[in-house]
Amino acid sequence: MARSLREAGYSGYASIEFEGAEDCLLGIERGLANARRLLAAS
Repeated sequence: MARSLREAGYSGYASIEFEGAEDCLLGIERGLANARRLLAAS
């Protein structure tokens, strides 16, 4: 998805949603780390 947005020239905001049983701060931290990793690889 990140690659598709980049190839399309999208430069706006993207949201990360979290739903889970674990602590919300832990989920946000993991989600943000994954998003950064995926964006760097695309």
